[in-house]
Amino acid sequence: MKKTTHLELNKPELTDYVNVEDLNENADIIDEAIHENQEGLATHLAEDATDAHAIKNITGLQTALDDKESALNANQKRPIYISSTAPINPQEGDIWIEVD
Repeated sequence: MKKTTHLELNKPELTDYVNVEDLNENADIIDEAIHENQEGLATHLAEDATDAHAIKNITGLQTALDDKESALNANQKRPIYISSTAPINPQEGDIWIEVD
């Protein structure tokens, strides 16, 4: 007996005898697949009704943007030294302006 590609339903060939257990197994597989789709759709619709799905995505995006901004700010905030002598512990990216 062959099986279908996606749900692996029993697919009797023309030479096979029809077995009621095979038909019942197919019905159970179809029933479960439809039930899972119904539950998933109900959850999705409930999230859409409360905008929870969109809020979750926006919140995640905002957090990611905040993290990137913090990282950029940490790397870009450097002191500017205005002095007649060089800074004691200069770091790469520091700005030093020499004055007389």
